[in-house]
Amino acid sequence: MLLFGKGQMPGRFRKANYNACRDCDTNVMWLPLQECKALNGRLLNFLLQPDSIEQLITYFTVQSPLPPGLDEAEVQKRWSKFPFAACEVFCCEVDAIFNTLFGSEHLMAKLFSIVGTDKLPDITLSGYFARVIKVLLVKRNQDMMDYLYNHQQTLSHLANHLETTSMAEVVVFVVGAAEFSSNYATSDSLNWLKQTNLTQEILNQMRSGNAKDAQKNAAAVLAAIARSQISPLLSNMSNSSFLDQLTEYAFTSDAQVSCQALDVCIALLSPKQALPNTYSSPGDAGVPSPPTSPPAGNEADRHLKDVTIDSISAYISNISDSLDVPDSGKVLETPFGMLKPPLGSLRLKLVELLSAMLRLGNSKAEESIISVGAAQKALSLLLQFPFNNLPHTQVTSLILHALDSGTPAIVEHLFDTCNLLRWLTQAPEKVQPAPRDGDKKASDRQPIRAGYLGHLVLLGNR
Repeated sequence: MLLFGKGQMPGRFRKANYNACRDCDTNVMWLPLQECKALNGRLLNFLLQPDSIEQLITYFTVQSPLPPGLDEAEVQKRWSKFPFAACEVFCCEVDAIFNTLFGSEHLMAKLFSIVGTDKLPDITLSGYFARVIKVLLVKRNQDMMDYLYNHQQTLSHLANHLETTSMAEVVVFVVGAAEFSSNYATSDSLNWLKQTNLTQEILNQMRSGNAKDAQKNAAAVLAAIARSQISPLLSNMSNSSFLDQLTEYAFTSDAQVSCQALDVCIALLSPKQALPNTYSSPGDAGVPSPPTSPPAGNEADRHLKDVTIDSISAYISNISDSLDVPDSGKVLETPFGMLKPPLGSLRLKLVELLSAMLRLGNSKAEESIISVGAAQKALSLLLQFPFNNLPHTQVTSLILHALDSGTPAIVEHLFDTCNLLRWLTQAPEKVQPAPRDGDKKASDRQPIRAGYLGHLVLLGNR
């Protein structure tokens, strides 16, 4: 299918032996998408043929080997222009094309064939595929969910390809965890997902030994589900087997896996994202209404947070010990001097987790933190890294959450055991960073103002 001038198209489509694939090998441009959007009758009659739709799908799901002897321009056309244009045809949101697609089991199987093998999909084609699936989920959600319900192995195939970020985005949309999911999905169309093993399959992608991108994307999908208000998979995340495996990854794995798993734990303890009132598709000029606040006091949400706290509390000693372990063997050169060693992502995530635990006002979480002195260690980290804004922010949040939401026990712990007032008033105002290697003027440099003073002033003004 090729781009013809408006006057040329009728004549071409009158030909009984018209073949789009043959014209694709010529220098004729792709068909104008405005003709598709304008519902050009002759063009639609051609596009609605199953063979035409199958060819379109093939362009962005299969990277076919190219015949020898093609020049660079021809290769670019085959592997870039054609998949892009085929994707754009589906994104024109023509109902007649969608009806033909959903009416054919063969075409739907062709559409999802990109994830039907163990081979890692091409990144560019995966992006076009993801865009088409998102459009179908938004515009024809019930049809798409009906197909996935009848072909649940497709969900497993998607979970097995989380190494590709575009496939992770598709999973987020499918399970109702996208930002605007409440505007295109209904509880009736999503509820059957609770009966699947999808959350466990996603979690399994975080195992040590899997590709780093798969671990990262799996954690991002689970975190999106944890923050969602409507995804039915949220209830599956409260299962003890799921939480036991998640916390095992978080506190007994290498730093890479631990940080990803901690992101999910933090998301489970964090407030749910607000629900937007309207959905604006990319082509809409309208602005979404302000988001509505999540309902307070939801019993299922409280239960999820309670069981998450229970699972995390079993590893509270690991958290405390890890706060004392620096990134051994690492040196970070910064504009102000050398960090030997730097804070490290793991310790930062652990402080963020402690802050999320104290936000809840959960007595068991507070008892666990008090028992190992984790809050005191977090306070000392702020002073150890006077120019790292990230721990400053998280430690400040930890203290404010304890003061605003905590029980008298945690407040007393902060003021008595942690000596919060003394910590605030006796923190060094100026510090002397370790000099960089080869800095000939290091001996002439004077101490400089500590970067955490702004946060300490904020706490002092409470």
